[in-house]
Amino acid sequence: MKVRLKTMVLLCLAASIIVTLGLVASKFDWNFNQPQNVFDEIYNSLKTVPNEGLASNIGGDVIYQTYREPLIDKNLTIYSALNSEGKNTKLPLEITSFKLQVNKKNLSEALFTSYDYQMSDSISLTVNFTYSAKDRELTEIIYINDGTESDLNKYLSEQKMTYDDLKSKTKNLLGQSLIKAWHINRNSHFSEKNWGNIEVKSVTLLEKKVD
Repeated sequence: MKVRLKTMVLLCLAASIIVTLGLVASKFDWNFNQPQNVFDEIYNSLKTVPNEGLASNIGGDVIYQTYREPLIDKNLTIYSALNSEGKNTKLPLEITSFKLQVNKKNLSEALFTSYDYQMSDSISLTVNFTYSAKDRELTEIIYINDGTESDLNKYLSEQKMTYDDLKSKTKNLLGQSLIKAWHINRNSHFSEKNWGNIEVKSVTLLEKKVD
């Protein structure tokens, strides 16, 4: 009788340990698979189906392969919007055009965001951000469209701005366009100010946009 009771106690203890380990593993797996940053969240959602709501929130359209658009790569979904003369109130005034490309196949270029930034009457920039879902890195490249690097340096000096200030501005514009539109579209715990766990690589500045 004592042996049977001892066996039952041991079996109950073992079952309890197994259940506890299962709960811990389940919680670990749930945390591991949660989006680590807003770009993970955007990519995980948009790689499955196009989102008309997001297109509406940037005041633009979404394009993907259909029988009407057979030539578009089936692995790409493109969201685009124009802001001629500031008439598109869903984008920051300084942004004259905006594009988001979702790549379902290439994780290194999972999200590609590009916008044209009218910095002054004589200086315009194209700002590209590429998000690698594989490395959780955001890389920024700035192309000078109108004006030269010398013109840009002069303007920054006149405005008492540094390149760090410029980088902060271009990130803020990304937040005020894509992240804001996404936050309206989905009740995300990420925001314009809180992008989550992500590494942002240093700005690369090129004098002319490469088409």
